[in-house]
Amino acid sequence: MIEELVDLGKSEQASLESNLEILLAHLLILKIQHDALFAMKGS
Repeated sequence: MIEELVDLGKSEQASLESNLEILLAHLLILKIQHDALFAMKGS
């Protein structure tokens, strides 16, 4: 049972890391779009 809990913990950690990577990628895209929009408005 302990091994199952450890494996579940590893699975949860991998899932969390994956979700954080996706979140960071989306935030980066939003930042780039935001900067591009303001660059176009400033021109």
